[in-house]
Amino acid sequence: MNPLPKYYQNRAMCYYQLNNLKMTEEDCKRALELSPNEVKPLYFLGSVFLKGKKYNEAISCLSKALYHNSVITNAADIENALKRARHQKYEEEESKRVIQDVEFHTYLESLIERDRQENGENPEALQRADMAKKRLTEISTLNQEKRLNREVPEMLCGKITLELMKEPVIVPSGITYDREEIVQHLRRIGHFDPVTRKPLTENEIIPNYALKEVKFLNVKNLNTIFQVIEKFLDDNPWAKYEPGSMD
Repeated sequence: MNPLPKYYQNRAMCYYQLNNLKMTEEDCKRALELSPNEVKPLYFLGSVFLKGKKYNEAISCLSKALYHNSVITNAADIENALKRARHQKYEEEESKRVIQDVEFHTYLESLIERDRQENGENPEALQRADMAKKRLTEISTLNQEKRLNREVPEMLCGKITLELMKEPVIVPSGITYDREEIVQHLRRIGHFDPVTRKPLTENEIIPNYALKEVKFLNVKNLNTIFQVIEKFLDDNPWAKYEPGSMD
């Protein structure tokens, strides 16, 4: 066994404790060049990217650390870091959406006001401007209300990508995954449950029709988790995604 990956890995850990992120990153990359699936270099490299607000790179490293290995001693730490990376990425994107909404609202208000000034002596034009401003306020209020519900409920997220599930399935351990992500894991990574690490095959996967803890979603007459997901996507089209490669 080549001792160099462990050497770079241990030195990276020391650099990380000293908050020397540049040297941590360099040593993690050296370790991964020699042993691409080493858990700790992936974890610390992902943590460096997370601190640097490079969320896509952090998610990639942490996902690989958590789900490309059958034996992990610090799975909880990695999972927590992955959740933080995804949440902070969401918060950053949401902040950009808010700014865009405010800028667009301001722009439309200026057009309405200009129309009022240019047609100040025309009662019909003033009435149209007033109606437009009222409607703009209504739309803005509706968007603000929807924004409060934009966070994807954790119960609707897959355990691997932590994204909204499209086809929930359940495995013998009782854990629910998105079908595409768990099948991809079994075919490309190994025949084991990503969370429990117990042996798992595709023929043990079955659809999850159960629906639990959805009172907070304010939905009625929805009998399956598939209907809840469909309802959430109807209300929040931004949440739609296509699962990417876990390389």
